[in-house]
Amino acid sequence: MVVPYANLPPAIRQSLPPLVVGGFAAGESGGTMVMVDDKLVREGDEVAPGIRVEKILVDGAEFAYKGYRFRR
Repeated sequence: MVVPYANLPPAIRQSLPPLVVGGFAAGESGGTMVMVDDKLVREGDEVAPGIRVEKILVDGAEFAYKGYRFRR
């Protein structure tokens, strides 16, 4: 289940670094990318230790961290 960032348990939110999600781009090979903390990443990439991009959406991204899936 994917939850909004604000609905994560307080201890999990406090242990997360700030994630700044910026623009989105479609790659020439059809892959979608998102800008996270000034880095262009794809689904499956790790953006910080233990934090993985699970899904890129048109208005944000879903991340996995310590067994939680959340949206930014």
